[in-house]
Amino acid sequence: MHVGDLLDADAIGARDAGLHGVWLDRALTGSHDFHAYAGVHVIESLADLPELLVTEYRTPDLTTPAPPISAPGGPWSNISSRHYGR
Repeated sequence: MHVGDLLDADAIGARDAGLHGVWLDRALTGSHDFHAYAGVHVIESLADLPELLVTEYRTPDLTTPAPPISAPGGPWSNISSRHYGR
């Protein structure tokens, strides 16, 4: 995600580069129809960003936690045994 105050260079540029583009329009110069610029969201203040993140870009909850990296049999267990002769 890239948030910027320049519609073309920041928001549309980010969108065209494959990122989520967010236009920070503090001066209220543009249309605030969220669909006016395909793939670009418009916010009026950085205070609006957290709400946008949780409503539009919320990461799904994990159903199963990943095992700790140091768990026996985990991906790093063989590395230490090879290097320290265990």
